[in-house]
Amino acid sequence: MHIYQGLFNTIGSSDSSAIVKNLGISGVNMTVGYGDGQVAGLAGRVQYATIQNCYVINSTIAGGSAVGGLIGLATDNSTIKNCYASNVTLKTASPSGSGFGGLIGNISSCTIEFCYSTGSIDTLIASTNTSNAGGLIGYSIGTTVKNSYSSVSINSSSSSGGLIGNMGSTTINNCYATGNVTSNAGTTGGLVGQAYSSCTITNCYSTGAVKSNSSNTGGLIGQYDASTLSNSIAFGTSIINVGTPVGRVVGASTSTLSNNYGKTSMPINSVATPASADASSVNGVDLANMVTTGNAPLSSWEFDTDTNSDGAYWKIEGSRPVLYVNPGTGFVKLGTDAGAL
Repeated sequence: MHIYQGLFNTIGSSDSSAIVKNLGISGVNMTVGYGDGQVAGLAGRVQYATIQNCYVINSTIAGGSAVGGLIGLATDNSTIKNCYASNVTLKTASPSGSGFGGLIGNISSCTIEFCYSTGSIDTLIASTNTSNAGGLIGYSIGTTVKNSYSSVSINSSSSSGGLIGNMGSTTINNCYATGNVTSNAGTTGGLVGQAYSSCTITNCYSTGAVKSNSSNTGGLIGQYDASTLSNSIAFGTSIINVGTPVGRVVGASTSTLSNNYGKTSMPINSVATPASADASSVNGVDLANMVTTGNAPLSSWEFDTDTNSDGAYWKIEGSRPVLYVNPGTGFVKLGTDAGAL
């Protein structure tokens, strides 16, 4: 049985597409104890729809499966643009829940851009067997995520990531995650926990500490298979894990890695990562800071001007890059991120 819970149970259908714009929700406090329920502040399910300029703030939401700050489950070529979930706490209400995302729990065949999330995810309160927890998205398949970020602390089980917990056939471009990620199982990463088959990640970074009680742990990605990763940075404070493999950038990989960097001497299990000059390795090349835009990989990112006309660019603020986007009314900073480390 599927239970869709939110301000709207379902938005859109195969017979009639839908558009929801300029809607904000505050103070949601909701628990749905169904293992198969799609639960979120705005909508349990979104399909064949455009969600734009919408937000959920200052809320606590608990459910069993596909639990999100804004949307529980998004499918069928939906677009989520210029939306956010701020100061939202997600919890599990099932002994074996799956798909917890700061913005969206589960997503398939959609596009996300100019979105962000802040808050926390703790799925170990009622269970030690949850999976697929991500700061922005819990589980993604066939989706494009661009010019977005997450600042969500995560305490979960397998397949946990600062931006996306688990994904396949998904593209991430110009995104970042700053939250700490703690997992009592494996496949844990500062940006993505696990990715399989035909994924692409470009121009991304993570800064959170990563801690795992099992194998396949990486500063950026825990496990990365049959995909590509380029021009990206793992700049977290530390990695702590039990078991192998573990890497400063990627834990376990059968993917193509190119021009990736890791924070110089990032400690792995309290031991500094050995110096590395191999941009295609799981440890990447040493990187001393994230403010010198003339040095790789930042030299290949777009700073201060939208030269490629995609409606976004990077700008150095504080100690690292943040995103500026144009949702249609001129360029503004995405969210409230001050760029601190």
